[in-house]
Amino acid sequence: MTFAVAPVNAAESAIIYEYKVITQKKGEPFSAVLKKAGLSKTEKNWVNDIPIYHAAKSDRQLRFAYLVENKKRLLKELKVTRGNRLVNFVLTKQWGKSVFVQKPSEIPAAKSKKNIQLQSTINTEQDKKTEVELQSILRQVKLASVSEEKKSKQTHGTTRPAQTIKLTSTGNSRIFGLRFSQAKGQALEDAWQVARLSKLQQQVIKSGDFLKQAKSRRYFTLYFQIDGKKRLFKGLRVSRGKSHFNYAVKKVNGKYKLLDCKELNPALRRRVEKAFATATVKQVTAPRETVKSPNQTTAKKADKKAVKKPAKKTTVKKTTAKKTTPSPSVKKHNSGHYQVISLTQKKGQTLYSALKAAKLTSTQRNLVIAMPATKSAKTTRRLHLLLEKRGKRKYLRALRIVRGKSVAEYVLVKHRGRWTWANEKGQIHTRGGSFSRYPLRFSRITSRFNPRRRHPISRRIRPHKGIDLKAPHGAPIYAPASGVVVFSGRQRGYGIILEIDHRNGYRTKYAHLSRIMRGARKGSRVKKGQLIAKVGNTGVSTGAHLHYEVIVNGRHRNPATVRLPGRVGGTKTLTEAKLAVRHYLPTLRRLSR
Repeated sequence: MTFAVAPVNAAESAIIYEYKVITQKKGEPFSAVLKKAGLSKTEKNWVNDIPIYHAAKSDRQLRFAYLVENKKRLLKELKVTRGNRLVNFVLTKQWGKSVFVQKPSEIPAAKSKKNIQLQSTINTEQDKKTEVELQSILRQVKLASVSEEKKSKQTHGTTRPAQTIKLTSTGNSRIFGLRFSQAKGQALEDAWQVARLSKLQQQVIKSGDFLKQAKSRRYFTLYFQIDGKKRLFKGLRVSRGKSHFNYAVKKVNGKYKLLDCKELNPALRRRVEKAFATATVKQVTAPRETVKSPNQTTAKKADKKAVKKPAKKTTVKKTTAKKTTPSPSVKKHNSGHYQVISLTQKKGQTLYSALKAAKLTSTQRNLVIAMPATKSAKTTRRLHLLLEKRGKRKYLRALRIVRGKSVAEYVLVKHRGRWTWANEKGQIHTRGGSFSRYPLRFSRITSRFNPRRRHPISRRIRPHKGIDLKAPHGAPIYAPASGVVVFSGRQRGYGIILEIDHRNGYRTKYAHLSRIMRGARKGSRVKKGQLIAKVGNTGVSTGAHLHYEVIVNGRHRNPATVRLPGRVGGTKTLTEAKLAVRHYLPTLRRLSR
């Protein structure tokens, strides 16, 4: 069913809208409906991209609206109705492509020729009236401006001029900007307090379609126009990094709203962006809290007497903070040549932040941080530092940590040119020796040392003479100590294998390798920490891992628990540490109480 609509205006006499209504029955394919409509290939592609179900669940009507202009018929709208539901799609251009978008109909309603003629005559009469009214308004404005100029010349500016109609210009001299920052997670209401906005201006900013809580630091630039003593809010720019978005204030349905400049006309948008770019912008920041001294207050009173009318401040009034006093968590006790600094470290507080309250030098702070106890407090604990006075300088000597009933005491001793902490028994912690426990970084031990292990593939009980360390394929393996490579090659179920002799009866084996490095061939010497091989999955293996063995005097030992040559890391008793314990700890205990 097709029918045509008459043109609305006399100028549009050549434009006709044609409709074609097609009913799609339940189960009927959508392609059959498009054939009945008689659409071209491009029009079929446009209709197929519309977000509707192509297979009708029930009977529905499709109304195709065509624009017939100069003997050409172009598809403009599609209306889909099913029962009481109605959806209308209009053809629009987006990013240079024609797409159907869900919108109300843009085609004018059908009217008779008589109504069209009457409306055209009314329109012409209204246009004439508006022209006459505009001319009279312009004359009134000119007369008012001339009379004001005469009055101002006579009075020489002594009296205030009468209010007249002013056309507000957007000149660069009249527009200025205030720039403030919004920190990550900060509310917009807290950030804009620096700009001192009115309630109406705040409501206008809230109407903008941007996130009010910042995910990262961003900057707001508010643009105002000066109108006498008033400050008219004109627009806003939100910038974060290199990207920025412009918003302009516009009256919509009697209310001022903040609209994105992309929604404005291209000419108006260019004008607004140019005004924003050329306006003078002033950075506004929140004032820092300062401590007022008596000299500052007297100087301010003298300035107030000298100046009768002080200028208005653009920033918020400064709040006076109380004089800083030492925190109650830090206490000092002096007796003779010694001083004890007692401070509290709360639960979860870092040791560095707790030491900030105590007035220590950077070296003293670093020495306390390097103590053998835990740095972060699991529960609230008390730290007591003993300082020895020698002339004008103070030297850190001992440390006492009290947490409930448990007490730990340490003394500072110089050993081999370095300051180290010794416990109350005079023992210091020594570093590891010349043999590393494991040759690589691994996630976990998949199979441990077991003389009666069931093999995961053959399911037979066979001795597992080493440990399996799980690591990704190609992970680097380093020599745990210096030695000579005895064997490198393939060996039955072990795949690619490497064996190193470390002397003193110690040997290490590495199996299931993916490759052996050039510097680790048979007969070559390797150093501790040298790259010797990479993890693989060769031989009889279930996945990428390293089979690691340690042989001591011809017998296989557990690599995780075997005693290795050199000191792995332990304690050492020093005589000077024992003397320091007797000398400093009793005074520290006495003063800390």
